[in-house]
Amino acid sequence: MSRFDELDVDALVKLSREGGVAYMPTLARPRAIDFQRCSSNQRRFVCDILARAEQAASHDSVGKGDQRYFRIEVRKRRDEERPDIELSVPEQCAPQELVSLWLRGMDEAPS
Repeated sequence: MSRFDELDVDALVKLSREGGVAYMPTLARPRAIDFQRCSSNQRRFVCDILARAEQAASHDSVGKGDQRYFRIEVRKRRDEERPDIELSVPEQCAPQELVSLWLRGMDEAPS
């Protein structure tokens, strides 16, 4: 069981890519996934990806040198200002599904 299993329709997930030598907003490409707009299958799909990303998260090596990483923020209630869960996943350790979710959003999620 994952702590992401408890997320429901009030959750909001934000993904972005950060780090590198210079900040370039176009490379950050932030993406928000509002669970209110997702089916239960899509929410389960995203929660599975987040659980795999958490296993790859490594706080001690993130942001060193020119390394890029994915920042994941989860708000269990979309109206909260501060995230309930924050993860930083080095780009080279990120599951491919996380990279695809960041790039394409819910395009590849089941309906």
